[in-house]
Amino acid sequence: MFCHGFRLFGIIPSIYFLIMVIIGGTASVWGGLVGAAVYVCLGEWLKAVVPLLLPNAGGEFEIVFFGLLLVIMLIYMPNGLTGVAPQGLRRCWKTSWRQSERATAVDSHKARSIGGEQG
Repeated sequence: MFCHGFRLFGIIPSIYFLIMVIIGGTASVWGGLVGAAVYVCLGEWLKAVVPLLLPNAGGEFEIVFFGLLLVIMLIYMPNGLTGVAPQGLRRCWKTSWRQSERATAVDSHKARSIGGEQG
């Protein structure tokens, strides 16, 4: 009992799933979900913006855009968006912690130097 002609996924949906995973990241399940959300949002945004910018462009512009995005993501962010997000959050947290530490050090220095006393 064979089912000829039935295909679960063709090549195009498989490429779309691959783009979603690469955008989001392959390290966790969240990467696929984030990638799918970004892919859908960018796709809808492109459908609205491209006809305004390039009136004669068809649907092939979306494929070119996602192809370029795929190459850029693989070169500059091989871990995807979910791989970059923790690093960015850590960097922001460290800089805010350093700034608060500096402010505390400056305040304590000012408190010691008021009144001409050296401590």
